[in-house]
Amino acid sequence: MGRQKGDGTRSKSRPSSS
Repeated sequence: MGRQKGDGTRSKSRPSSS
């Protein structure tokens, strides 16, 4: 459920895979 492809880079809560 990542907002963008690089969500994991900004949000440390979840990786981009989620």
